[in-house]
Amino acid sequence: MRNFGWLLTLTLLLVAWSLDAVPRLKPMENRRLVQRIASSSDAPADPSIVIVGVDDRVFTENRYNRLEHARVIDRLTAAGARAIFLDLIFDEARGPEFDLPLAESIRKSGLVTVAGVYQLDTTHALMGLLRPKFFPELEALIRSKNCQMGIINTSRQDSKNETIVAVFDNEQDPQINPFGPGLRLSAAAALYAQGQHLKASDVETLPPSPWHGDWLNIPPLRLETYRGEERGIVNLMVPLTFHKPATGPEGKPGEGGRLTVIPYLKIADGEPEALKAVRNKYVLIGDTRTGESDLYNTPVGKMKGVEIHAQALDMLIQNRVSRFPFEGTFFLHQAELGILLLCLVCSILLDRQPNLARCAFVSIGALALWETCVWVFDQRQIYLPQTQGEIALVLTVVASMFVRLQATKSILRTFIPSAIVEQLLQDAEIHQGEVEATVMVTDIRGYTTLSESRTPTQVLDLLNDYHTETVTLYQKYGGHVLNYQGDAQIILFGHPKALKDAPRQAILAAQAASGAVETLRKRWKLPPDQAFNVGAGICTGKVIIADLGGTHREYTVIGEIVRKCHKLQSQSQILKANIILDEETFHRCQTKPDVEKRENVVIEGLPEPVTVYITDLVPD
Repeated sequence: MRNFGWLLTLTLLLVAWSLDAVPRLKPMENRRLVQRIASSSDAPADPSIVIVGVDDRVFTENRYNRLEHARVIDRLTAAGARAIFLDLIFDEARGPEFDLPLAESIRKSGLVTVAGVYQLDTTHALMGLLRPKFFPELEALIRSKNCQMGIINTSRQDSKNETIVAVFDNEQDPQINPFGPGLRLSAAAALYAQGQHLKASDVETLPPSPWHGDWLNIPPLRLETYRGEERGIVNLMVPLTFHKPATGPEGKPGEGGRLTVIPYLKIADGEPEALKAVRNKYVLIGDTRTGESDLYNTPVGKMKGVEIHAQALDMLIQNRVSRFPFEGTFFLHQAELGILLLCLVCSILLDRQPNLARCAFVSIGALALWETCVWVFDQRQIYLPQTQGEIALVLTVVASMFVRLQATKSILRTFIPSAIVEQLLQDAEIHQGEVEATVMVTDIRGYTTLSESRTPTQVLDLLNDYHTETVTLYQKYGGHVLNYQGDAQIILFGHPKALKDAPRQAILAAQAASGAVETLRKRWKLPPDQAFNVGAGICTGKVIIADLGGTHREYTVIGEIVRKCHKLQSQSQILKANIILDEETFHRCQTKPDVEKRENVVIEGLPEPVTVYITDLVPD
């Protein structure tokens, strides 16, 4: 888990950004949501719902009037209907001979809900004009609680893919709002409430049920404003899950497995089979004529408005109320938390994989798991933010791979020079062969004494501290540590990155390492008489660059110069010198250091005496 801190931070930032950025992709999310709704819409309709369709024949025979409506309500009441909803508009008076019989039939029935229309999102009209209108006798019935008022879609809404579930009216002035403040249920919701012996005011106070606001995930209320004041109405939109239509161009009324549609005139004329079919049923009366009147697009095809209300009622009765990730809802926060946890698990697993093939397997597995979750929840009418989760996972994989690449580079640089790392990652050929460079070999003087009084673990800690301190100095002067041999180090200057004065840089690096002795003495609390120095041999010339080994390779240098460098370094104690240069290194220095020249020095292992230069004498 060496990269987990970086990975966690980057994952959190990217996922948080993706969750915030998805609203910009909302059209794509919505299109996919419609397709998902359509693919999960084959559930059979509840048999207790019946549509009484006002078809073309009603108008052909000139029987569309309030007297016929009154007769239909009487027939349905007598036949034992459970509840009746009129998806018809009764906003204007037609005269006592039409209005009074209809009002009386509604009063005697006690089962009727009438449709009210709110003109939502209208900014240029007085709020009083936005309230539902009914002819006076019907309005009196509503105010006396002898008839319920439901809400149908507004004239400003061009699609019923999203249907109004409820409208909250907080206007207190009876002159503006004769119906009083409160929650106005949609047609389907009002019917269901009536069937459950509920009032509109009971809805928000019920225990968890299809009615409970939290359970439905209704988004936060947005009060419409008029002249800067919060007044009036709030539009609460909840998408519906549809099954195949029984009305409209794609629907065939009465076909088995769909909602039952009974022609309006069969009820009006009292046909026994038709009246028997409505016993103990929720009956919705509405327009089923051919043509574009009251016709709306849905995910499963064009459908009449009355059936859309019936489909909403079907969802509620069967307790199939869908859950959607509305912005600002608790359900969306839950879904985003689940996405975040999945992304974190994915990033942790990616960090632990040994190779790219396993990383690809984990990435594909995480996406497959998310798509499976989406599909499983879709079958239960719980619609997760699919696109949001996909984007978050893709960003997590990209972030993980980026962190993995950076970590790989960082780790490789601790073993081989940075320039070689870049070549390896770019799949370039590593230069091998003879090059001009300066080699420095170092070791600790007094290492045997230091290790004798310490345990192996303490010796290891001491060596790591020493290497960390000195390698930083070497890198400062352009040197690359090629390998370690206990307390010994081999450092290369001038390759693969060219240096202006590689011999001089090597001498400065050796002097800096020698100067670090006092810092390490204090840190290790060594006594003054404890022997501890850094010895270095520096040689310049042609060396062989090579990567040695089979499957496990090592980047290193070989050649006579390297062997000579080891020999010089081994003489530092004999010559009482910390830093010993060969003749070539001194001559190639563009800026000559202060040195002590010693000629004809015999070094064991070299064929003949050599001239060396000492830059740092060891004090007695």
